[in-house]
Amino acid sequence: MSSAALFKKLIHIIFLFQVAGSAATRHSPCDVENPTSNVRKSLMLYDHNLYRSRIAQGIAIHSGGNKLPRGSNIYKVEWSCHLEKLASEAVKDCLTQKPDSGFYGQNYEFIETADEYDLSNPYPLALERWIAPMLDKNFGNDVVTFTGDSDVQAFANMIRANTTHIGCSQKTCRTFAAISCFYDSPDITDGEIIYKNGEGCKHDSDCTTFLNSTCDAGKWPLR
Repeated sequence: MSSAALFKKLIHIIFLFQVAGSAATRHSPCDVENPTSNVRKSLMLYDHNLYRSRIAQGIAIHSGGNKLPRGSNIYKVEWSCHLEKLASEAVKDCLTQKPDSGFYGQNYEFIETADEYDLSNPYPLALERWIAPMLDKNFGNDVVTFTGDSDVQAFANMIRANTTHIGCSQKTCRTFAAISCFYDSPDITDGEIIYKNGEGCKHDSDCTTFLNSTCDAGKWPLR
């Protein structure tokens, strides 16, 4: 293992300890066959909302990457036990291909590796794969539209403006692992809008996608 890869994993472990103290008070375990721990939920929510907030603020999603157009009405996501249950069912057999997700959007990653850390905790590696294709992408200034590129669909699902809830699960099956995240918007398809360019919210009245939305911390909408 390279020193850079080892450093990234150490940073990830440190972050898990940092969020462990507060996670239990914010989330209760979902009643599913393979429940995601409170600490893991906090990490997954943090990551999704981190990238969504960077889009809302017009900040590059990754050091050295291109800035994407600043987005409006990008909602803060919360955890859904229903979506976690669907994700748990999707990963239970560690299928090599993404299973059908029905009405909901789904990011799915099958991982085959000799690295014990990635096998026991496939989420960080999956997240890297979902983000990497976006680092060199450029979009128009008014509306960011999905153009059918399969390599960016996962990240488009993560940052889609009108998504408000997620639920994820991961599973290790001997020398394989699988990770699934479900979203309360369908898988984005060719020609659909990911988000519209604009400013983040400052007042509740700026949050227009859903009725009775509020502006959380003067930054982004909360349903």
